[in-house]
Amino acid sequence: MFCETCGFEIEEDDRFCRKCGKALDGAAAEQIQGVCMRKRKGRMVAGVCSGCASYFGKDLTTLRVVWAIGAVIPPIFPGVVAYLVCWLLLPVDPSEEAPAADRTAAAH
Repeated sequence: MFCETCGFEIEEDDRFCRKCGKALDGAAAEQIQGVCMRKRKGRMVAGVCSGCASYFGKDLTTLRVVWAIGAVIPPIFPGVVAYLVCWLLLPVDPSEEAPAADRTAAAH
């Protein structure tokens, strides 16, 4: 599936385009279902923001900015703590294929 605005390839379960942020058809009407999972595609560190944005139907860039702001608020840096907890507790989405580097490392 491709975004109608920018032509970027998007996944079936995404509610927003990861490149331009445009809401996809029916994104506002869809209900949150399933389990929040970390994504392999579109991730920067561990896929926490990507998975949360997909699960809650929010724009990925906006969520990353809010999370980054939360990461620099002292004294306990709640964004960093929350990210680490999510990294440990959220499962990786099994429907996505593992990157080639992961498959090669597992074979040896």
